[in-house]
Amino acid sequence: MPEIVVPEWVVHGTGAERTPIYSSHVNAAGTHLATGGGDCRIKIWNMERVWNDESTGPKMLCSSKNHSEPVNCVRWSPCGQFLASCAGDKMVFVLRMGAKFGKPIVLLGE
Repeated sequence: MPEIVVPEWVVHGTGAERTPIYSSHVNAAGTHLATGGGDCRIKIWNMERVWNDESTGPKMLCSSKNHSEPVNCVRWSPCGQFLASCAGDKMVFVLRMGAKFGKPIVLLGE
């Protein structure tokens, strides 16, 4: 039976302003979790912290607000270098993860 882990700190919004997470996707290497939510943000999380909360690494690696409407879908490319997102603003963005991880570069839009 698969192990189910629900990290309470993987959220979109803050406090009473929490918004739904509409999409999540783990990269092929299993090191990063991308989420897209009702706060119009894409967030990238450290999977090491999901599996081992006692780890000392950061929990959230980056947060990007390129969309002006809630993010409906996030998907990693097989190589893990690109993250695609689409939202209610009718925009598709492809982010390239830079050498300094967590600094996405917008490649495509509209």
